Amino acid sequence: MNAKRFFKIKNGENYRLISIPKTFEEFKTNFDTKYDSFVYKDPEGDDIVFSNEEEYGLLLDLIPEMKKHIKITGISEPLSQTKKKILKTAAKTNDDSSHPGVNLRKVAMIGCGFVGSASCFALMQSGMFSEMVLIDADFNKADGEALDISHGLPFAKPMKIYAGNYDDITDAAIIIVTAGANQKPGETRLDLVKKNVKIHRSINAELKKRKINGILLIVANPVDILTSVAQKLSGLPPERVFGSGTVLDTARFKYLLGEHLAIDSRSVHAFIIGEHGDSEIAAWSSANVSGISINEFCEMRGHFSHEESMIRIADEVKNAAYQIIAKKHATYYGIAMSVRRICECIIRNEKSILSVSSAMDGQFGITGVCLSMPAVVGANGVETLVPISLSDKEKEKLVESANTLKKVLNDALNEK
Repeated sequence: MNAKRFFKIKNGENYRLISIPKTFEEFKTNFDTKYDSFVYKDPEGDDIVFSNEEEYGLLLDLIPEMKKHIKITGISEPLSQTKKKILKTAAKTNDDSSHPGVNLRKVAMIGCGFVGSASCFALMQSGMFSEMVLIDADFNKADGEALDISHGLPFAKPMKIYAGNYDDITDAAIIIVTAGANQKPGETRLDLVKKNVKIHRSINAELKKRKINGILLIVANPVDILTSVAQKLSGLPPERVFGSGTVLDTARFKYLLGEHLAIDSRSVHAFIIGEHGDSEIAAWSSANVSGISINEFCEMRGHFSHEESMIRIADEVKNAAYQIIAKKHATYYGIAMSVRRICECIIRNEKSILSVSSAMDGQFGITGVCLSMPAVVGANGVETLVPISLSDKEKEKLVESANTLKKVLNDALNEK
């Protein structure tokens, strides 16, 4: 939270500055008079009313967007409906993000292994949600993780975290699926197909029995295959079912390029596309650093062996998971941060461009399979794929990657 930002609260006729309290109950103690509700004006001049912990949490989420100290006044009588603007509405960037039957402050996690629990921890720290439901085949595992994470709440924002079942998640804004067998040393992501397709068939059968109105985010591997399975079996619209794809691979790509060029990796614009796995493609032809082509920028930084560096960096990205698994038997921190970033794009309706896994609909002549390509991600899920410039060789590799996945997908779906 910005240390220079304060609340400017009105007591009587005067305003005074206070540091921003972490909880709604703590906030209320700053007023001499007991109020049930409070109001401030947003940058557009609309009255924003909040009166509970959940709405106060949404106000805290809006603070980075406020350019001045926020003036807050206590109110003892409700404002007229014509003047009142609910905080939840103000927290959305536009009307696209409204989904009937969805609690935008609720997230669900199916699968509480290393990736699931690390993702839950990252989401708890984010402050995006006020309710989190954990589901696992082993209820005690889910319950233990919920308790462990909950014990850190005194250092974070208020949140209800608990183990539950499928009936508890029907109104979740995002349902994240990490359940599946772990990738073992020497095992490829595609080796996991048969085991994990069977697990995900049962998960999707449970979801299909219920009315799910939120987003289904697939994270388990092989993510492209399992996303295709979920799109076919969950009964949800395809734009609301997508996978984490190569969001992590792209982050690794940017990180390694940042290290190579000795610059902030956030200034690197580049994507890993195709399969999240061995046939993934580093899209070098569209890579740039703040608008400067990657080769040109490399030469600015004293690097001239382009082909050698490109092969080395792409291989390091592709083999990063294998290297980590060989050393510590699992990867979970990087993907947890990727899950947090995807959720942020959805909840805040950011319409950011991420390399998530979604259905191909004729792009580069590919159909019938989910692949990771740059896409606009917002409150409604995947809005559209973003055209990306590829060389002929990159296009050829992308089609090969798609054909490999389609064969594996068809074999998996046809197996009884």
